[in-house]
Amino acid sequence: MIALRTARGLLLSFLMLPVNAGTTKVTTAEDLDAVVRNAGEGTVIEIAAGTYELEQPLEPGTGVTLKGAGMGETILTRKASWKPPTTTLPDPEMKTQGMDTRAYLVRLKDKSSGVTISDMTLRGPQVHGAIFGWEPTRLTLHHLRIQEMAWCGIRTFSMKQAKIHDCEFIDAGGRWERGQPGVKGGITGGAIFAIWMADSEIFNNRFTRTRMNRENEFYGIKVRQGKRSRVHHNTIETDFSMEFPFENDEDVEIDHN
Repeated sequence: MIALRTARGLLLSFLMLPVNAGTTKVTTAEDLDAVVRNAGEGTVIEIAAGTYELEQPLEPGTGVTLKGAGMGETILTRKASWKPPTTTLPDPEMKTQGMDTRAYLVRLKDKSSGVTISDMTLRGPQVHGAIFGWEPTRLTLHHLRIQEMAWCGIRTFSMKQAKIHDCEFIDAGGRWERGQPGVKGGITGGAIFAIWMADSEIFNNRFTRTRMNRENEFYGIKVRQGKRSRVHHNTIETDFSMEFPFENDEDVEIDHN
């Protein structure tokens, strides 16, 4: 006996198959999660205008492009039932042990290469950040609005050959409430927080803080060791513009900010 399936069931079964190189358009959060999970290298996923409430992080892999309909048009946020706890904040900064790397709207597959995310808004609150990556290469982020994150906007380890440009960071990190109103954490996050960044460029971005009280302070750009990178033509209106605190930074150019 052949069981009948609804049209929706047939669509979901199709989306669970590997998605080959080419362009795929999605219009719902459920379909977006399925397509990203099965996307192969070279896949361009066009996300239509609308609000997409995620139940878990999207995990694009090598060569995948996520392209929205524009800032303020395509919005990724969390579903009300997804509430990552703040007990792991502040994160350990220099290591992932003890860090909740899945408390981000987008968690790049480890050591992915050539991922592009553009033309959308990623909005908290409650999630720790917008995008997490472990050893990403040739990551390109542009025309993103990253807003109201608990800890930081973009969080990376050993990022190489990246370009982050023409993005807006609005209250994209800071301190958080430790389980009860009015009890804040100590160390502040950064809109861009990179550990060991090399051969990368951060330019034409705007960092803005609108919640004007001490508890909500945050950094614009925090980099724990930079090599052969350039940070230029950014507008940074936060508590602390940039921090490059480590010895052995090498060939880092900071200009026209």
